[in-house]
Amino acid sequence: QMVGASADVFANYARKAIELNPNDSFVLADLGTWMAYAGQWETGKDWVTRAKALNPKHQSWWNFIWQLHAFLLGDYAASIDHAQTVNLPGNYMVQAALTAAYAMNGNSEMAESTLQKVLELKADYAEDPRQPFRARGMQPELVEKLMEGLTRAGLQVQGQ
Repeated sequence: QMVGASADVFANYARKAIELNPNDSFVLADLGTWMAYAGQWETGKDWVTRAKALNPKHQSWWNFIWQLHAFLLGDYAASIDHAQTVNLPGNYMVQAALTAAYAMNGNSEMAESTLQKVLELKADYAEDPRQPFRARGMQPELVEKLMEGLTRAGLQVQGQ
């Protein structure tokens, strides 16, 4: 995860990139996503919203931060709803986050079946389920909450 000085350096360069490319929808969406992952949710959502206005036929992954933020806030039903707009059944990270939301929302049957889909998509996912989320600089609080949901769904999550 990005912490301290590295997060500040990233945020400064990201803001500079947006200043230089204010109408580039991909730059806005990509950097907005990374800002949200780093915990700057409102900035990230603002940038991705601007990107969507510039490109109404945007890629569905641009909605992933709404799925994650709702999950972090404990609004699991909204997280599940947002996952439908992300609409990436073949993306194991999106499906892992959806699994966690189903489990935390008490939908154990859906959590278990979605977890099976995750493991079909990425057979070695259970070896280090935190890694893909950490590799994207996601906040430790979000990562651990996702692990709690995945544990409730039946995944054996080790250590920290």
